Amino acid sequence: MFGLVNCAIYVALLYVDHRLGTLDDDNFMGVVSTIYLLAVLFPSVAVTVRRLHDVGMSGWWFLVAFIPFVGDIALLVLTVLDGSIGTNEYGSNPKSAPLPAGNQSH
Repeated sequence: MFGLVNCAIYVALLYVDHRLGTLDDDNFMGVVSTIYLLAVLFPSVAVTVRRLHDVGMSGWWFLVAFIPFVGDIALLVLTVLDGSIGTNEYGSNPKSAPLPAGNQSH
């Protein structure tokens, strides 16, 4: 969901850049959209590392994205895998973790 919302916001900001006349047609980047991408850079890395931990892999696997052509595809595959069942060395699966005491629905 984080990636989907980021993509939607980025597309909307590209439209804003286009309307403001700040969109560079050569690299399809604008002032507003670039500021947004810089603002979500660290949260995006954190979410990706958390997702890699959910599938039982080290966060260093994030660096596979820097391999030309296949790196992005490999990282995408790793992040869409279902999380480890139960607990792994990074903690429990967020899907299977019990709700906190005050938030249990009946």
